[in-house]
This record gives sequence, C-alpha cells and structure tokens, in this order.
Amino acid sequence: MNLLKTLLLVIYLISSAVSADESMCSGTTSNQKLENGIELPSSGGNFVAHSHIARLAERTYVHYQVNSIFVNAYKFLKKEQPAKVQVVTL
Repeated sequence: MNLLKTLLLVIYLISSAVSADESMCSGTTSNQKLENGIELPSSGGNFVAHSHIARLAERTYVHYQVNSIFVNAYKFLKKEQPAKVQVVTL
C-alpha cells in the first residue's frame, strides 16, 4: 500500500508539471474545456474500470500526458505487484 501511495504522489507531481503541447485544458472547475484529449483505457493488464457509464457519457478524456502517466503508472504496478488487479474509478 505504501508503494501505491508513493506512486500516486509521483503521478500527481508529474502531472502538475506537464505542459499542454498537443492537448489544451482551459476554464474553471465548473466550466472546463479540453481540446485534443485522449480517452483513458477502460482496462489493461492489471486494471479495469469500475463503471462504463463515464465512458458512455464521454467523461474519460484527459490531456495526452495525463493518459501517458496513467498507463505508465499501471505498467509499473504490474511489475511491482503482478498478482493484483486494480479497479479504477474513471
């Protein structure tokens, strides 16, 4: 569990520092806009989405670098904890 907390902290710090080269995020928390976003995967080798409703509502699009961080984080967890499957709330 400590590894997961550390990994999430690293993801947060990296995602705070990324620049929007290809995707563009703008607006406020109540009025957001994302241009050229990428849809998060609904599953991978060690994770599955909790619900597909967000995907159907097209609420799973993120900045392209956030998508990369998400996928790479779960690849790392797959190596560190190969028997575990995480349920992700998207």
